[in-house]
Amino acid sequence: MLRKNQPTKREFLVYCALKNGECEAELFGRNRLFDVALNDYGDVPKVLSRAEWQFTGKTEKLIGALLNLPKINKEYSIYAFIDDDLKISCADLNRTFLIGKKHQLDLFQPALTRNSIYSHAHTVQSPKLKGIREVPFVEVMMPFFSSRALAVCYPSFGESPSSWGLDKHAWPVLLYGTKLWVIDSVAAQHLRPLRSRKPENAFNPNARWDLDNMRRKYRESGKIPKNPFIK
Repeated sequence: MLRKNQPTKREFLVYCALKNGECEAELFGRNRLFDVALNDYGDVPKVLSRAEWQFTGKTEKLIGALLNLPKINKEYSIYAFIDDDLKISCADLNRTFLIGKKHQLDLFQPALTRNSIYSHAHTVQSPKLKGIREVPFVEVMMPFFSSRALAVCYPSFGESPSSWGLDKHAWPVLLYGTKLWVIDSVAAQHLRPLRSRKPENAFNPNARWDLDNMRRKYRESGKIPKNPFIK
């Protein structure tokens, strides 16, 4: 761990993987409702003193989270895992958390602005809708998990080294019977060209194998999925 500040009484957490201290999201705006945990995967990690938690390690975001979350000795009601190339204001991050809390959402994300670089049309902000919209899956670039949904999905973070296939195949099955949502009243802009256009991922050259492996394990296993919240 590079740095640890005293945790606050905030009930939400943003976990972000970033390079050399650079992140497009406004994580430290005034009146933020969330604590911040950072994993800097750059060659020259930068200490950001306002972060409650800071780690280093050249890992994909969710692999890093799998390793680092146990070091955070505090529980939150909602956890967000965002990429460093998402432009979103602190106020909009606050709104996303509050909407998720109000509607008791288990897995959700803000919409993407219409000028974003995107790969799945259902995540793009609807020009007609202003509320929440059910979707087949949320994207791995910025999932927001309730604490109970994270408890179910957290072990899967280590099953795909590149993270490919977790959002589309693993989480909808692990949370079978739970609705997944995009929030159209809040939007983030995705700036970086998509890694999915390339045959490999920056952290793992076997990304397409990961995608196929997640599909086989969760979609083609023959097992009947169960709702994890119904005993």
